[in-house]
Amino acid sequence: MDTTTNGPPQLRAISLDNISLLGALPVARIKTDDDVERWKNKCCYHDYMIFLRRLNESVVGYYLPWNPEGHSQVYCLLNSIASTFKSLSQ
Repeated sequence: MDTTTNGPPQLRAISLDNISLLGALPVARIKTDDDVERWKNKCCYHDYMIFLRRLNESVVGYYLPWNPEGHSQVYCLLNSIASTFKSLSQ
């Protein structure tokens, strides 16, 4: 992993030629707290944390506009739909 830059380390590169060597498709194996602790010791957890850190740092300094009026209209619409379903189910 490249840690010489000021940012987070680089992710592992996996070429398309090597994908077939990775084995089976992913399956859900994390079902308990102990499973999470075991996962934290795996390379894939390290890769995931690097990915999240890089994703987080990629949006630092960007402004995301927010319009509270637009959100209140959606909220009113959802409440109206919920009321309709509630009255239909009674």
